[in-house]
Amino acid sequence: MENLGFLAWIELVTTLIIYSLNWVLIPQNASDGKVKKNLSLLGVYAFTLFVGTSYILWQFTAVGLFTAEAALVVLLPTFALNYAIEAAICPILIKTVSPKLRIWGVYSGNFWEWRRNRASNYG
Repeated sequence: MENLGFLAWIELVTTLIIYSLNWVLIPQNASDGKVKKNLSLLGVYAFTLFVGTSYILWQFTAVGLFTAEAALVVLLPTFALNYAIEAAICPILIKTVSPKLRIWGVYSGNFWEWRRNRASNYG
């Protein structure tokens, strides 16, 4: 948590926001490796990263770590750098980790697919 001490909760909440949004928005076929270059998947990455980056900078502004002007200056370069890393690494991680999760019995798809599958199993 980058040695923030008591401010580490901000990064924890940011992580939960990003992962929750990814779970709601990323389709299961992305984890199956069926989608090679899916623009919607890159759009989900961009959206969730932007929301997470905005949230963390907003919280850092709220606790006085940044001024609002400084947060706005930092927002786009931070987003751009992290998006480049995320766009390169996340598809590889999803294709690598998802099959192992399925073997362990952990569902790898989005919330809506999970809900639809659950309804059809009980309906």
